[in-house]
Amino acid sequence: DGVTKFLVFDIRTGRKLNHSDLFIPARLPDLLAKIRTVMKRGEEAALKKSEEMRSMLADFRAIDPEFHPLPEKIEFKDLQGFGISDTGVTFKYDYGYPHVAEALEPPGDFFIAYYDLKPLIRTDGLLARFVR
Repeated sequence: DGVTKFLVFDIRTGRKLNHSDLFIPARLPDLLAKIRTVMKRGEEAALKKSEEMRSMLADFRAIDPEFHPLPEKIEFKDLQGFGISDTGVTFKYDYGYPHVAEALEPPGDFFIAYYDLKPLIRTDGLLARFVR
């Protein structure tokens, strides 16, 4: 068993960054809506491929809906972090399946391109260079 932690730092200052450091604070609800949409699309695609995955996710959500929220219920606190690339931001979510069932988890990486994030990115933040 293992744990993965995703941390993003400003390498100039060593300061850990969070969503409000990179995105306009007033637009964070819009960012969350985009993440939820990508998550829902990803889940739908994954569940179409596997009846076993669909059944497992439904069972876990029935047992503990707080631990396994539907995409429309996801909050920033539920995300395990994010990663930055030259093309966009990948938000990370751990479905938290038991080790023996991890292969049945839907993918937990939700990529959003800078093109789609442009109106949400702080012009004084570290991502501004990707959308100028």
